[in-house]
Amino acid sequence: MDPARKLALFEQSILPHLNAAYNLARWLTRNGPDAEDMVQEAYLRAFRSFETFQRPGRQSLAAGRGAQYLFYVAEKERGPIHSRIR
Repeated sequence: MDPARKLALFEQSILPHLNAAYNLARWLTRNGPDAEDMVQEAYLRAFRSFETFQRPGRQSLAAGRGAQYLFYVAEKERGPIHSRIR
């Protein structure tokens, strides 16, 4: 896929869901900067694998699921969030 076309399609289909992905990440992490990092990483991963999505409309799920996945990986490394809250 042409890089300019890939970027245009990505912006059209996934970027509109940025706020929802951030809200989910913010709810999961309870921390704004961590949520921003998580969403940035999720969107970067979604962009890299954007060409592999098979069905239109499924792309919108990528960022939210990506944010959830990154949260669970981080939690596995750091331990449960409840043990860090005072």
